[in-house]
Amino acid sequence: MTRWVWKREPGLTARQRQIMELVLAGHPSKNIAADLGISQRTVENHRAAVMKKTGSHSLSALIRLVLAADPGTAAQSLG
Repeated sequence: MTRWVWKREPGLTARQRQIMELVLAGHPSKNIAADLGISQRTVENHRAAVMKKTGSHSLSALIRLVLAADPGTAAQSLG
């Protein structure tokens, strides 16, 4: 998936990386929560932490960050 971008963001926890990979793959927070056995609010808290740590103000900004970091890998993981 998008593991390469997280190497550039060492402040992210393993759970934050896991959740953001699922978000970037198009999974809604409700489904992520059910799959991981955590609350939807916890997923949203992790998403917010990733957004803050990456400096992204929206999901589309985070996707642009991923694409800018490595267009070839991002196209494979998002498509």
